[in-house]
Amino acid sequence: VKYLVKDHSCSTHPNSISGHNNFFMFVILSLPILRYGPPRLTSSRQQDWKWKISYISLVVVALWQLHRTYFYGYHSLRQIVYGAAFGVVNHTIWVLL
Repeated sequence: VKYLVKDHSCSTHPNSISGHNNFFMFVILSLPILRYGPPRLTSSRQQDWKWKISYISLVVVALWQLHRTYFYGYHSLRQIVYGAAFGVVNHTIWVLL
């Protein structure tokens, strides 16, 4: 994939697309579906505040990881954006299957 996106160098590490951002984007998009089911189904929303706190905590951890990945030089901004885009694509494929 590294050669397809023409991103041959980043820092001193031979990295490619950010798998961490791919994972976090997939999880952040998929967790509400796992919790509440597909949008067309209705479910009980008791104790919804616990779910929201957990979800917001995950988003904060994802942003912290994004900060560390970029500012510590593991991936370029381009690699991070590609990783997040692939996470969205993976989520979309998962939902359609």
